[in-house]
Order: sequence, then C-alpha cells, then structure tokens
Amino acid sequence: MSTKLKVKSLKWRVEPLVAIPLPSTYVIWLPLIWGSGIVESMKRVQLLIDGHPVTVAFDENSIHVFNAFPVKDRLKSRGYRWNALEKSWDFYDGNVEVELARLGADDAVTDPAPAVAEPPADGLPESVTVSQLRERIDSILRSALPAALWIRGVVASEPKAYRWATYFDLRDEDDTQDMVFSCEMRQAERQRIEQRLSVTGVAAGLEKDLPVFLQVEAGLSHKYTINVRLRALDIMPEFTRERLRSQRDLTVERLRREGLLELQKELRLPMLINRVGLLTSALGTSVRDIMAGLSPLENRYRIGFLDTRMEGSGAVDGLIAALDFMESNPTWRAHAVVIARGGGSEQSLGVFNDYRLCARICRCRIPVLTAIGHEKDLSAAEICSHFTPTPSTPSGVGRFLRERFLDLQNRLGESVRKLVERFSEAHRLQKERVGARAQLLPRQGSKRLQWESSALRNRMHDFMRSGMRMNRENAYRLKELQRSFQLRVGTFMVRERESLQRAAARVDFRRLERLQDNAGAKLLDLVKETESGAERFMSKATDGVQARANLAQANHPDRILEKGFTMTFGPDERLVATAKAFRALPWARLRFFDGTERVERKEE
Repeated sequence: MSTKLKVKSLKWRVEPLVAIPLPSTYVIWLPLIWGSGIVESMKRVQLLIDGHPVTVAFDENSIHVFNAFPVKDRLKSRGYRWNALEKSWDFYDGNVEVELARLGADDAVTDPAPAVAEPPADGLPESVTVSQLRERIDSILRSALPAALWIRGVVASEPKAYRWATYFDLRDEDDTQDMVFSCEMRQAERQRIEQRLSVTGVAAGLEKDLPVFLQVEAGLSHKYTINVRLRALDIMPEFTRERLRSQRDLTVERLRREGLLELQKELRLPMLINRVGLLTSALGTSVRDIMAGLSPLENRYRIGFLDTRMEGSGAVDGLIAALDFMESNPTWRAHAVVIARGGGSEQSLGVFNDYRLCARICRCRIPVLTAIGHEKDLSAAEICSHFTPTPSTPSGVGRFLRERFLDLQNRLGESVRKLVERFSEAHRLQKERVGARAQLLPRQGSKRLQWESSALRNRMHDFMRSGMRMNRENAYRLKELQRSFQLRVGTFMVRERESLQRAAARVDFRRLERLQDNAGAKLLDLVKETESGAERFMSKATDGVQARANLAQANHPDRILEKGFTMTFGPDERLVATAKAFRALPWARLRFFDGTERVERKEE
C-alpha cells in the first residue's frame, strides 16, 4: 500500500508538515504539498459545533478544523486525527460533503473564492525553467523539513565510494515495501559514521543489508535525473547493534518453536576425538589460532580442512554445503566439526545468525563446535551448538581439544593406577587366603587321608564280596554255556559233514588245476611287460636329463664369454641390455671370460 498525492497544478507552495499514516511500524514526516489550484479554491467556513465557534478549511479530499479544543472529543469519535504541527483536527476518510453536513456546514457562511489572476500581456501563462523548478522544489523541501531528521532503514546496495562522496540506496525495514531512497555521504560524514560503527564494534562501515538509524538532510540532486536524495550526516550505531542482536534472538526463538534448538544436545562427543572437520577461510587466522591452542598436541589429531567463505554473499550457502559434505563423505568420518571465524564486526558476524545455517547446524548428525569472533561475541550458531567450549574462539577451541586429550590421558593413567592397585590388593588378599589355607592343609589332609583310607577299605570289602558273588555266577554261566556249545557243535558237525560230502562229489579238481596254471602264466607275462616298460621309461628320462644338462652347460655365462661375448654392467651392478641405456651411463664395467675391465665415457 502506498500513499499518493494528487497535484492539479505545476505552481507549488508548501503547507506546514502533517503526519501521513503509513502501513509500517513507524511514521515518516513528509511535507504536505498542495497544488496552487487546490489551495486557491479551498473554502473556509465558520461553524458552531455544540455552541463553540470553529474555523473549517475543506476541499473535495479533506477537512481541517481549527480552534476545536472544546469539541475535540466529538471530533475524535468521528475519526478526526490531531495534527500537532498544523494545530488542527484533520479528516480524510469519507465523503467531505456528507461530513460537512453533519457538522452543520449548510448554515455556515463561506469565504468568497479568490479571484483568478489575469494572464500576462503576451498571452502565455506564467512558467519556470527546469532549473528554476528544481531550485523551488528544493527550497520547499528544505524549508518544510527540519535541517536534519532521523530515518530508519536498511542499506539496499553496496556503497560506491568516489573521491568526493559515497553513494548507496536505503530501503524500508519492511521487505514487502518496494521503495528506496538514493543517499549520499560526503567524505567527512563517511569518516565520522565509519568511526562510530567501528568504535562500537558493529561494522567497519556501511554494508549491504545493514540496518541503520541515520540522521539525514533531504534535498534534490543537482545533475542528470532530478530526484529526492538524502545526505547522510550521522548514525546511531546502538540501533544497528540491537537490530543485529534481535535477529539472533528471532532465529533462536524460531528454532526453539520448531523443536530444532535442542537436537545437537542429543548427540555425544566421542571420548577420543581423532578426526576433526574444520570449516573456515584459508585467508583468515583461525587455522593458525587453533593449531596454536592445540600445541604441542597438534599431531594427535587428524584435521580435515575445507576452505569456506565466512562472510558476505554466499557464505551461508557455502557453510551449508560444507556441512553436507562433512556429513555424507564416506571416506572422512569426522568425530566433530569446528566452524571457525576470527574476530570482526557484528555485521560481518551476522552470517551466523542466519536461520537456514542455524537450522542446518541443529540437524547435523555430527557434533558441531563453533569458534566465532571474540569471547564477548555471541551468535545464534553458538547457541545451537551445545558442545562449544568457553571461550568460543579459535584459540579457545584449540585449547579445549588439547585439554580434552590431556584430561583423557590423565583419566586413563588414573584408571590404570586404580586397576593396578585393585590387582595388587586382590593379589595380597589371595596370598593371605592361600597362606591361611596352607596352615590348615596338614590337618585337613590328615582328616582327608583317614576318611579316604576308611572309604577305600570299605570299598575293598564291598569289591571282594561282589567279586566272589560274580565268580560264582560266572562259573555257573560258563558251565551252562559249555554244555550248550558242545551240543550245538555236535549238531553243526553232523550237518556240515553231510554238506561237505555232497560238495566234494560235485568238485572238478582237474578244471581247478587248469585255471591255476593259466593265472600263473598271465602273472609272469605281466611282470615281464612291467619290467620292460620301466627300463624304457628310465632310458628316455635319462636322455632328457642329459640333453637339458648339455643345454644349460652351453648357455652358462662362462661358456658364452669363452665364445668372445662380453657382459656390460652399470654403476649399480645391473646388466645393461640396450645401447640407449649404455649411452646414458657415466662409466660401465665389461666382463670377459677371464676378467673384468672398467670403461669411462670420454667427453668430446
């Protein structure tokens, strides 16, 4: 929604300031500029409201009631708003004629309309040049507005610095309001503003997306397209600092409302942190500060470094991508991730108040430690990371990792010491227990021996009685078995004798003799054939072995050298096989069958 002023004439004059309500959280005071045609034709009447005389100025768009203090409650109930500068009650919402009738304007006496000025003698209407119009409008603005006024907004562009001035755009705090003012900042004002921002630690200077509370002077530009330009005179850095901190609080509150803020607390830091993922800029000092804090235990950790943008545009997306990489990389399973950034202004550290980055930190399945800024700096990212030590600086995180390793080392040493003490105590108690039992052993052994001897005698008596009983039983069984066996053998012999007689009658002894003779002849033939094959195999094997021995003897290096060949060895005692390799050697050794000679390269 925007407020538009309709102007019916190019001839201007300025009425005093009025407050125009806007749909934002604050009110900007603007000059109410009326066209001369409207002002010339505005009617003025004297009315009696509840018996009190008031002066009313009106046109088709608005009503202005003066001297209306006695009847202000009635006007307020009808929607009139008090204009402190104009000292009038103003009405803009509705039909002016109907409202005047309700106030009793029909009985009022109106002032006569002013006479219209006669045109000049040449017949042309009164006019001005472009520069004159610019000067007149500029004069109107400067006379209508205070010499310096305060305005809230957000820097909408990167400031462009020139030798004479710096220029930037200023937008509304409400992102939905698509409007900007062109702003100018002279060198003196720029130095003062940057100094105030730097002293309070808010920012090094004006930057894009920086919320500001500026003291400005309104006027028109001098060259090219003429527009309203604000000249920045001063700044209130405390406002910027509180806005940046409020952004942190808004992010933390939103994460808490969505149930994300405590997710990192559900994770656990490993007792022994070995692999650490480090997200920081290679241009900063964070890596050096962390290593200095780790000293002299920096070699105890494996640190995976990712060069990541830590401020400006793209920093949030870069950090989110780096966290995704650390979480999903199968070759580098980090035990913890450290987001490190050295000190800076609150504006440069505003990246770590971004909701998307903080939400990603909360959802990360790896414990995240933050080392951002100085000890006094607190960001939403640090609040999301419940493992961040104190102080939460790069050197502080390095010392935290070092102290954690030393603490683990001390705890292990203490555990080993306690374990040794417990083993020693257990050994002492066991030794005492063994000694006590050793003293009781002779008496207990004597009692045990007596008991065992008595038990053994009892068992011997029982065994003898059982043996005698078993002997009697076995003798009886043996006699029974003997009688049964004799009976069965007699029966078997009679039956088998008859079977043998019948089988002997059927046997052909001559045929058995022929089969035996044939089997013996075949066995002799097989033995002779086996001996002949073995002799042939041994002869062939002997010939093959002799041939291989002759071949090996012929290929022996000494035999080759006797034939007039030589072997070339390099300085490393390796055989040189090619001419190219030989040419690359500074010297070589030639081996003959009766000795060796060294040859060196002669430089030409």
